[in-house]
Amino acid sequence: MQLQTAVEAVSLHEVPHVLPQPHENPPQALMDRVLATFPASEKDALYRLDMFLRERGKGYNANRDFPAKNGTAKLSPYFTLGLLSPRVALVKALALNAGKYDSGSDGIVTWISELCWRDFYRNILIEFPQVSKNKPFKLETDLVSWTTDPQNALFQKWCAGTTGYPIVDAGMRQLLQEGWMHNRVRMITASFLTKDLGVDWRLGERHFMRNLVDGDLASNNGGWQWAASTGTDSQPYFRIFNPSLQSERFDPDGAYIRKYVPELAGVKGKEIHDPKHRNKIGYAAQIVDHKVASKAFLEVFKKGIGK
Repeated sequence: MQLQTAVEAVSLHEVPHVLPQPHENPPQALMDRVLATFPASEKDALYRLDMFLRERGKGYNANRDFPAKNGTAKLSPYFTLGLLSPRVALVKALALNAGKYDSGSDGIVTWISELCWRDFYRNILIEFPQVSKNKPFKLETDLVSWTTDPQNALFQKWCAGTTGYPIVDAGMRQLLQEGWMHNRVRMITASFLTKDLGVDWRLGERHFMRNLVDGDLASNNGGWQWAASTGTDSQPYFRIFNPSLQSERFDPDGAYIRKYVPELAGVKGKEIHDPKHRNKIGYAAQIVDHKVASKAFLEVFKKGIGK
């Protein structure tokens, strides 16, 4: 089966240069929400770093993947804008972990590893500059046939958060409402765009960069190429997130979904993960069948890399 049949895709090799432009002047309501969430000063950055390490750092490893929990540091905008140095963050983390990088508190050790990933992607940008020029890190994936039309209906529904998959829709709406998205949900939404919808990862990468307050070329590119299986140390192309299972695992009671998808607020408990209960209230139908679309993606990807 061709991917075009599964998701009505248009297959081209190059991402067009003409793309939807960001707001020249972001809505004031959005600016107010962003500044309320991320007060823009070095003092606030250092305070938040200290509070995270002391109050939530040790639990980071256990809580970081659950978007309804306050389990992450939310320091990425401060790193991106230069209000917080990763060296300062590392020194403070080590001070709370007896100077140890790879033992002691599992939470602190895991968080230090995330700082390392951040610098790792910067080194990739320097050593492999093609990744900043619309090229994949794994050049053998350059012939994979993706949907590249930014006006494609499936891409537009993904951008708007109306895919019929609640965890995806919640993440995309959080991005538009707050200029930020939980990292686990970034992985889910990126996998869905590339491996369920067959849309070029570069369109997703650019959409994130236009809307993220912590938008960072190296980290954003690295994350998207990881999700699309075109990057360094990326997940294997045959590993495809099932958005429904991800939702059940990481937002089991649907608290995160209900916050950003209010039309599902009346669906009780774990029923929020069941399409038949969502359909009763007229929630958007799933725009693709995950099983069919992911199977089609595998065929197209393997063809692109000559397997």
